[in-house]
Amino acid sequence: MGLDMYLYRKTYVGLRDRSSVVIEGIPGVDPEKIRYVVEEAIYWRKSNMIHNWFVEHVQGGIDDCGSYPVSYDELHNLYATIVKVLKPKKKSARIKKAQELLPPLGGPFFGGTEIEYWYWKDLEQTQDELKELLVRDFQKDSYVSYEYYSSW
Repeated sequence: MGLDMYLYRKTYVGLRDRSSVVIEGIPGVDPEKIRYVVEEAIYWRKSNMIHNWFVEHVQGGIDDCGSYPVSYDELHNLYATIVKVLKPKKKSARIKKAQELLPPLGGPFFGGTEIEYWYWKDLEQTQDELKELLVRDFQKDSYVSYEYYSSW
């Protein structure tokens, strides 16, 4: 058990040409009825500071293992916040910025709340993955949407 977190990227293909969507040999799936292609864009495990950010900035403070839509701008804001936390060179300044902007969140099965190696590793990974995603979707394609989901 533990805090598992997912950012899904949903692409609407309902009224567009679905010839590029290959669904063959899957029993019960009618390619003509496919409306969305859903990808796991980012997966986190016990990255409670990232979860806390989503709870506070996307979920209205409600932490209920629900699915929540996330705008392109919200993802960009998370990316910018991570950049601010990682920017200081001095360890003490970095920790202060982390406590201010991305504090860890304690909870059942949420992992440690120390700002240490795994905290920084998760932030760096999230920064890289968000950058790639934001560059990929920089035009704010109206056919693309995002959803955050967590469970524990």
